[in-house]
Amino acid sequence: MSSNLTIGTIPKVITASAAVTATGAGSAVVDLQDYTGVASIFLNSGGIDDTDTSATPTATVKLQTATDSAFGTPVDVTGGGFTAISTTAASSEEIALDLQGSTVNRYLRTYVTVASEANATAYIGVSGLFKQRGW
Repeated sequence: MSSNLTIGTIPKVITASAAVTATGAGSAVVDLQDYTGVASIFLNSGGIDDTDTSATPTATVKLQTATDSAFGTPVDVTGGGFTAISTTAASSEEIALDLQGSTVNRYLRTYVTVASEANATAYIGVSGLFKQRGW
């Protein structure tokens, strides 16, 4: 592999690896102003579990975008949803995100929904590779 493939590519953590027990937005916001092209967004999951063995919990992770960093009016990114997490098995998934697409604004974050059970814990992390403008 040529080392030129990685010049100008910047890794960014969108959601730090964590145990997630409640629905909500990720704490990190990525400002896309300095990036271009297609970004690779990766979900790494350690699965989901529940202390109630009769329950079937799920977690979904999606990408949201906004024109302001406070996400006053968040919009779900078209094609920015990962496959639901519904087992204890570890998994990973990649989404190719066109940063110049019509549904991507300046700021990007994740939004996680933990459903089906109050005692569920999902283990997730989301990161991305972004190409800097000018490379």
